[in-house]
This record gives sequence, structure tokens and C-alpha cells, in this order.
Amino acid sequence: MRVNIELKEETRRVVKPTVELVMKLGMFNQVCFSSFVHQHKIWLEEVRRELNIEQPLEFGFLVWQLQDFGEMLNHATSYDTLNIDIELLQKHEAFILSEMAKAQAKNMKIKFYFGFEIEENDEIYKRLEDLNVDTLIINHPLKSNAFLTNHKVL
Repeated sequence: MRVNIELKEETRRVVKPTVELVMKLGMFNQVCFSSFVHQHKIWLEEVRRELNIEQPLEFGFLVWQLQDFGEMLNHATSYDTLNIDIELLQKHEAFILSEMAKAQAKNMKIKFYFGFEIEENDEIYKRLEDLNVDTLIINHPLKSNAFLTNHKVL
């Protein structure tokens, strides 16, 4: 089972105890840390070195506004993911496609998530499939299941 741990605080305080717990449970290969506060990526790397953890820690850069991109990719590795609000693709497609290409050039996985205000439908699912998105984070599993079944993705 894979687990996403979203670091919500805007301080470094939660990082070390969270990493220590994952280390105690032996779950590094099953965990993706994520945050809208991209500084957590830097803090995770500091804690990784401090605790002498050799393997990289997967980090999901959560983005819901254009300014979230900023310097993010400067700190990203091939173990990280770019998690984008679908609404950004709908409103700023050229910019988002450019950022996706940069992330994919670093071998990052691309994930899109749906806010509750976005109506999920086959058209959106098909567009994301055509873009070779790695993961969809959805709110309506019955809708997505019907799409995946009808398009023989499952």
C-alpha cells in the first residue's frame, strides 16, 4: 500500500518526527510526502541527511496557483511528483503544459487532482489520458471507473 503524507504546517517542526516514524515503520518505499509549502522539500532533504538516510524521499509538489511553480523545479528530483489542480490546466493550458514538460524532463511523475468544484467527466479524463498523466486524484470514483472501463484502461 502506498501512503501520501501531506505536511500541512508551514514550519520545519513536523518534518523530523514524521520522517522518524516512517523510518521506524520501514515504509520509505511506500510513502510520498507532499505539501503546498514547497520549503518542505528542502527540510525533508536536511532531515534525510541528518538521519543518515541513504535512499531519496519522494516529495509531491502540490500546486493550485501559478505562483506555486516558482523555484520548485530547482529542488526537484526524479523521485518527486508534480501534483497540479486540474483547474490550472483548464485556465492556463500553455503554461501548465510547459511546466509539465520541464518536470517530465527531470523524470518526475505528473498527477492531477480535482477540487470539489470541478465537474469530473469523460472529456476531462480523456484529455488527461492523452497528456500521459501518471495519476488522477479523484473525488468521484464511479465516474472515473466507468471511463476507465469503457476505454479499456482497467
